[in-house]
Amino acid sequence: AQAGPGDEVIVPSFTWIASVSCIMHNNAVPIFADVDPKTYTLDPEDVRRKITHRTKAIIAVDLYGHPAYLKELLAIAREHDIVLIEDSAQATGAYVDGEIVGGIADITCFSFAGKPIAATSGGVMTTNSREYYELGALGGQHPSTLSKILTNSELLKYASTGGYGDNHRIDRYAMTVAYEALETFEEANDARIANCDLLTQELSKVKGITPPQVEPGNKHVYHMYSSLYNEEELGVPREVFVKAINAEGVTALTYVNSANFLFQWQEYEREGYLRLGRCLTDDELAALQQRMDGIMLGTAPVDYSRMMMQLDRIPGKTDAPGSGGKGHKGATLHYRKIQDLEFDPLFLRYMQKPLFRHICCMVYGADTTVACMRAMFMNKPAADPADGGGAVRRWHPPRLAPGPLDLFRPRPADHDLDRARPGHNRQRLRLHRPPPPSRPDQPQRRLRLYDR
Repeated sequence: AQAGPGDEVIVPSFTWIASVSCIMHNNAVPIFADVDPKTYTLDPEDVRRKITHRTKAIIAVDLYGHPAYLKELLAIAREHDIVLIEDSAQATGAYVDGEIVGGIADITCFSFAGKPIAATSGGVMTTNSREYYELGALGGQHPSTLSKILTNSELLKYASTGGYGDNHRIDRYAMTVAYEALETFEEANDARIANCDLLTQELSKVKGITPPQVEPGNKHVYHMYSSLYNEEELGVPREVFVKAINAEGVTALTYVNSANFLFQWQEYEREGYLRLGRCLTDDELAALQQRMDGIMLGTAPVDYSRMMMQLDRIPGKTDAPGSGGKGHKGATLHYRKIQDLEFDPLFLRYMQKPLFRHICCMVYGADTTVACMRAMFMNKPAADPADGGGAVRRWHPPRLAPGPLDLFRPRPADHDLDRARPGHNRQRLRLHRPPPPSRPDQPQRRLRLYDR
């Protein structure tokens, strides 16, 4: 794709680090897009939202052996005249609508390092483009080989140096082992698929475990059998569950863990801003919205005497906020602020999601005790004329809608978590850790997360 400094390459937010480091190697900028929760592969709609005039390529990863939405992503790539690169390291032999991976994307890369075709190391690249073939050859072929391969006069000047100075070609022993594996890998894939189908059938009966899903028309080769674990439903931390499974003789691990945080936290420290991705499903967000409306209308099963509620101003009648204090102030959706939502079990469950604890541990250290203590609902437009124009910020615009989660650099104060609900209302949730010994010159730090 010839991406370089200033160019952007869209890549999954959930993938092995190599899918991102190749972008950094070329001094380009990785742009993280969300993944589909069923297949763990790039969500085409979020990819479309992330495309800018700087976008040069899309890297789709066939994670765990399930092919990405290649047909949809290819259509997007063609629409914007950019390159679709497929990382099929874990999906050799997978199919999309009867077509084997390796001939759909503009470029596909396979790995032989312990993957469905297993050798000692190395891999191959496939493409139907002579241009991409010659560019790929510059990754490390010998000058004697490059002089025979290259036909582009602009690339021939690199032949004498063996390309760009790298040496990424596979060794002959690894290639020989991989070549021999071609005879049997499809048979091995089919045997593994049969075993995984049986495992899915049985695990579907287990509470709190969601087995892998396969999109219709696709062939999943199960480089890894990866299930979703519902920590809230089972009431046991995932790490404890994994240790217990291993103690019973069943090999289990968590993969991928935090590979891309290496890049994300560097950006967070440098820019003070980071997009992490969704942390609520549509159903979970809808439930919070419904509960918030119920609280305002006085129909929710909560203890109103524990909640601070403040009415909003009445347009055309007064510019001042309405009355506030403990207790319900009347059945209306025109509330300006509602505090103490942590006493509602639904909001408390949201605040206690493992993602938020993980973020706090990344910021404050793994040994820090984190307790979710406060949730707040805000219904104040960012640029309300009655408030003197408001403070317009890109993470606090009027009429927010649900979307990916944004992380901002801690600031002196409490430890905040803000979420938005569709339309004009905002849900503001806070995570607190036990405060350190107070010092006048050392205020607490704040971690703000916004969903828009």
